[in-house]
Amino acid sequence: MEKAINILEGLNPEQAQAVQTIYGPVLVSAGPGAGKTAVLTRRAQYMIMQGIDPASILLTTFTNKAAGEIKERIVKVIGDEAKKITVGTFHSICNRILRQYGEKLGYCKTFTILSEDDAEKIFKKVAKQYALEMKDLKFYVAECKAKMMTPSRALSRAQGSQVDLANAYQLYQDELKRTQSMDFDDLLLNTVMLLEQHPDVKEALNNKWKFLEGDEIQDSSETDARLMELLAGEEQNVFFVGDDFQSIYGFRHANVELMLKLKDRYPNLQWINLQNNYRSTNTIVYGAKTLIDKNKNQLKKTLIAARDVEGSKIIQTKCRNQEDEAQKMITYIKFVHDKRNVPYSEIAVLYRMTYLSRNLEQALMKERIPYTLIGGTPFFCRAEVQDILSYLKLIVNEYDMTAFKRSIAIPKRGVGDKSIDAIDEFARTYPGKELSIREAIAHKDLKLRGKADKSIKEYAAYLDKIEAKYLELSPSELIKWLITDLEYVDYLKATYKDDAEVQTRVENLMELVNVATEYDSIEDLLIQAALYREDLDDNTDAVQLLTMHKSKGKEYKAVIVIGCTEGIAPHHKALEDPKQMEEERRLMYVAMTRAKDYLFMTYPSSVKMQGCDTYAKPSRFLNEINSKYTHKN
Repeated sequence: MEKAINILEGLNPEQAQAVQTIYGPVLVSAGPGAGKTAVLTRRAQYMIMQGIDPASILLTTFTNKAAGEIKERIVKVIGDEAKKITVGTFHSICNRILRQYGEKLGYCKTFTILSEDDAEKIFKKVAKQYALEMKDLKFYVAECKAKMMTPSRALSRAQGSQVDLANAYQLYQDELKRTQSMDFDDLLLNTVMLLEQHPDVKEALNNKWKFLEGDEIQDSSETDARLMELLAGEEQNVFFVGDDFQSIYGFRHANVELMLKLKDRYPNLQWINLQNNYRSTNTIVYGAKTLIDKNKNQLKKTLIAARDVEGSKIIQTKCRNQEDEAQKMITYIKFVHDKRNVPYSEIAVLYRMTYLSRNLEQALMKERIPYTLIGGTPFFCRAEVQDILSYLKLIVNEYDMTAFKRSIAIPKRGVGDKSIDAIDEFARTYPGKELSIREAIAHKDLKLRGKADKSIKEYAAYLDKIEAKYLELSPSELIKWLITDLEYVDYLKATYKDDAEVQTRVENLMELVNVATEYDSIEDLLIQAALYREDLDDNTDAVQLLTMHKSKGKEYKAVIVIGCTEGIAPHHKALEDPKQMEEERRLMYVAMTRAKDYLFMTYPSSVKMQGCDTYAKPSRFLNEINSKYTHKN
């Protein structure tokens, strides 16, 4: 009992209540700086100390980084016993389920998870066949999957122009199934289908995980919500944590209504509100609250600035143009860094759209102020990394057409699109059975025109050579050998004339070799590569430049929000849409509440549009913040 008391030490009454509420459906609304992570981790610790088997606990997060941090905290207090808790993102947990039970849906255990680039290639092919815009098709398919709509269901509901979209969706899914592949959204939808269609699997998982914790519930899609419902089973021991004020991913098909109406799905739902903000000053907490209160569609709740520090007023600054705005940013950075001793790494500049960073970067470079631009290409998505991994994907999954298309072209072997289409046709229509890609390219009956016939046989033999090394070498040794044997560095030198760019790409390859040492198998490496989301190294002492969306979950001593004009923040697409406007207001609320001590908001009087200076109207959000919390200059 003493241990349990220690777990509750330092918690406020609402946090303690949440930690000790183990059974039944629970919703914890936790605003910025409310100690959400502490509640999630301490609750898991408390449950174990109450005799609950840690193997029966499933904790879902939206990022791998959050999952790692939470599990590390629990293990630190409880010990190795806590390692039995399943902690991961929705996608990683669904991947785990499908690797075990996916055969019931017709998938092999080594199915490929497509990267965004690889999925896009298939989208491009399908869209062309139906004379569709690829972006329209991608959005339609993602929306269908977020709403649990299979191709057949989409077809049954399609009317007018949507008929072609639905047919293209069916063709896209057929192609994925044929190549034993899934995209990211399939991981969730297929798991829902698996649990709905196979009660034995659902029962097995309900018996395995008796207690569920779901983080960032406000960002859930209908598919996410249904997945949690199925995993919760009849006992409904599910613990949701989220903040509807911070629901900002509608463009990714997140639906805040699912959180607002959670009681419709769980009639016995208990609601606990963590009202204390331990992050920000009184001025920032209450100033941001006056903004978000303008939204009508939300849970009504109290927020308290628990630090009880008045703090500086929110500075709202009018600028002549975007160049002047960048200079104002420099002024504020120098002020908090030089006069208030705030490290550069604790200063963030936030913007609504990525292109707004250009002027900021120029100004920072001119002043020799170090900065980090958050939002570059994730490591595993870099072209040179994907090139090497494509060979390994085809070794693991011999049906992977996307991996074949990429690897056959790197380096070029004289096998063009027509030859690839002929191989695809040969594999699909071979008498008696459908062949895998590797079976097809090695088959004696496959005949291609000209040079391609010899090249494809040499390529097939080369894959056999890689497979022999795959059985002999560690993942790290295999990748190092493959880079050398392909003479890939020479390929980079021939492709990219800039020596600095070549060096950067070579360094990425060396890092891939290093990363591979952390995995026991190529299969594990490929799964992690597909699920990977790169996180910023927060130890770098540099000003952080990032979008408002990417700022979610972060905090800084000083925040500068630039581009506070109508059409930018809020976005021009939201100006005539009340629902989108509420999301834009939530986004500004998120941006404001990243700040602990200092908050600056700037707006240019004119902006560049198509090379011309255009009048810009101040964002409505600036005036929606109660003036007692602001200072205009």
